[in-house]
Amino acid sequence: MPIKSKKNKNMETGGAGLTTADHNANERSSGASTSTPSIQDVMDAITSLNTTFGQRFDAITQTLTQVKGSLTDITDRLSETVQAMGARETQIASLETRYMELAAECKRLREKTADLESRSR
Repeated sequence: MPIKSKKNKNMETGGAGLTTADHNANERSSGASTSTPSIQDVMDAITSLNTTFGQRFDAITQTLTQVKGSLTDITDRLSETVQAMGARETQIASLETRYMELAAECKRLREKTADLESRSR
């Protein structure tokens, strides 16, 4: 019986650890419903899953980029709103102060007018 070298064994097994007879048997049984998937079937499935995963990852990345852009826009609008609100608060405080001054002056002028009317009679 001849001694088979590792190189010859790999050639016979197709480099997958199966003998040529095993490989041929797998090919014949690949049509059966209970057969073991071939290496090529597994590789095709992995490639398909990889492609699907890549497409979904790209879609998620695109969606996240859109969300990030929207978030930046909202943040800018919020900053502008906060600044405008601060300006309005300052204006309201100024108007309240001015109102108090005018109300006091109006009261003083009414009292003065009433006093002048009573003296003129």
